[in-house]
Amino acid sequence: MPPKQAKKHILQKISGVAAVLCFIAMIVCGVLLAFAGEDASKVYKASMLASTLFFFMVSAVLRIMATTNLPSFKFDEK
Repeated sequence: MPPKQAKKHILQKISGVAAVLCFIAMIVCGVLLAFAGEDASKVYKASMLASTLFFFMVSAVLRIMATTNLPSFKFDEK
């Protein structure tokens, strides 16, 4: 039997939503980079590639934070 899943904290829910938004931003930056063409400068292409990588890594970290099963630190009063 798998362990009981603890109720997600509000900050974990917010980080899950932020992870999805960062993933969408990564896709947008990647599409802009793909359709930049030859007329775009090297600086523009480098900044779009850096933004794509940044949003990918942020979305990965936020997704891990959102799906982590955190223990309860409350003491049981009996």
